[in-house]
Amino acid sequence: MRPSAFVVAFFFLIGFAFGQDLFKPNLRISVDPVTGRIKALDATRADAQVVLHDLLLAAHRRGEVDDQIAGSVTASIHDVDFEVGLTQVAELAHAVLVRKDGAYLVEAPVDILNTFKADGEEALSVIYRMMAMAGRSFSIDPSVTGLVTVDLNRFPFEAALQNVLRQVDATYRVEFGVYEIIPREPRPPQNPPLGPIDARSELERIVQVLHIQSQIEIGYGDQVDPGLRRLKPWAELGEILRLVGATYRLSGGVCIVYRDTPPNLAGLHEIRPEYVDSSESSKVVLPYIALEQADVREAIRMVMKWADLPYSIAPEVQGAVTLTLKRASLKTVLQVLLRQVDSTYRIRGGIYEFIPR
Repeated sequence: MRPSAFVVAFFFLIGFAFGQDLFKPNLRISVDPVTGRIKALDATRADAQVVLHDLLLAAHRRGEVDDQIAGSVTASIHDVDFEVGLTQVAELAHAVLVRKDGAYLVEAPVDILNTFKADGEEALSVIYRMMAMAGRSFSIDPSVTGLVTVDLNRFPFEAALQNVLRQVDATYRVEFGVYEIIPREPRPPQNPPLGPIDARSELERIVQVLHIQSQIEIGYGDQVDPGLRRLKPWAELGEILRLVGATYRLSGGVCIVYRDTPPNLAGLHEIRPEYVDSSESSKVVLPYIALEQADVREAIRMVMKWADLPYSIAPEVQGAVTLTLKRASLKTVLQVLLRQVDSTYRIRGGIYEFIPR
């Protein structure tokens, strides 16, 4: 006996009304069948493509998810409009949400910024928006400050970033896929002074350019040719020391300059280099982390709680940190955090110890 059309329609409506809820081991989605609002979305290290696809499926919305989107997301979203929730998840995956012909297209980021504007806006805010739009992971040195004005249309990301950084005398480098925004090194004057320059004063300038700490054991008074500034910093340092009959040694990251015998190093503050971490625990991957001028101690607590690892923080580790990272190892996250506050870490007895350099 064939079921009646009424029975078929009844079970179809039941499936439509209750089919919006999806449950997986690390993903739970519940959508209101009437309003389309997201009642709950809880994801724990869930594949970003799967979360986005299942959210569209649960809400019965037309759309496509770019297969170039990679990584995992952790999120807890409750009682929000569907489009708001979908946008939040797309941002966590560093993806871009586009509406086209009534459908939702979730696309991987591209290297072209279609429209980007800032009018006298703080550099930190501008860089944060630009990196989020381009789907890049980044950290920024707290000393990079200033106001930025740009009006870009269909502009390559790299060129746009350089445009912004030039306005605040900053530059960047890329390590482990992370854009590190740093101040631009001061350039030596194009026209050196006409007369002789003091050797000790010039040594103090060189170590500042090299970003190293120093202990200079020679006095003022020795004069050298200003034409030495045409040399590279390390070459200039060596030539000045030859001319004044001095030498140097590196101890604990400190450049010590002296003439006759090395000074007593017993009371010299040791500058600890970055810890060489080969532990298995530091290879765990954090799916996503975003911080903006956050207290470094709170940031460390949050990261170590997520990784479920024991730790201690020295009182001297202080400062604010800004970064956005996607699918980065614990080791990379800690190094990017700590570089911004001149600190490092070590592992002793399975405990992560955060200390100043």
